[in-house]
Amino acid sequence: MTEEKKRIYPGELLKEARKKKRRRYRKLSSELGIPEKYLEALEQNNFSMMAGPAYVRGYLRAYAKKLELDQEEFAFQHDREKWPELKQKMAELIATKTRTEWDQLLAGTDVCYAPVLSAYEAVEHPHNVERKTFVEVAGVTQPAPAPRFSRTPGKIERPPAHPGQHSKEVLTHFGFNEEEITELLSIGAVS
Repeated sequence: MTEEKKRIYPGELLKEARKKKRRRYRKLSSELGIPEKYLEALEQNNFSMMAGPAYVRGYLRAYAKKLELDQEEFAFQHDREKWPELKQKMAELIATKTRTEWDQLLAGTDVCYAPVLSAYEAVEHPHNVERKTFVEVAGVTQPAPAPRFSRTPGKIERPPAHPGQHSKEVLTHFGFNEEEITELLSIGAVS
């Protein structure tokens, strides 16, 4: 795994795509079926670094204690009028450390916390390695079959399709005629 691949986070990709297409959160939310607040949080690099359900009162107390926050101030997390202010304070606080620093501070504590991993990092994460969450088939790393049952274990029966292997069948299924398919193949729109 290269360092370059490790630095690509979903928030950065979303931000770049949103700017390129000049989309507002409301429009993207409607198109993707994802609440605006999650898109906005995802776009911030700090969300790409860590995740934890701080909306649950017990977890919020643990966060407040570990992060030395004013517990009284954050006790009103369900007061919507305070959300912009609390969100800003949390964003500023989270931006003060790298994901590695947050790992060192929060991992293994009572705080419900986990770093948001890239696809490359997830494959190598100790938890996923121990549980054999990913397997390699025909040189392609992919999720292992799930769920896992003791009497009827899942298995991967064939290697993954190579690019273009089923293009004609899929295009035909979606109503493209032979002429249109040939055109798409010739211009390289599909392989």
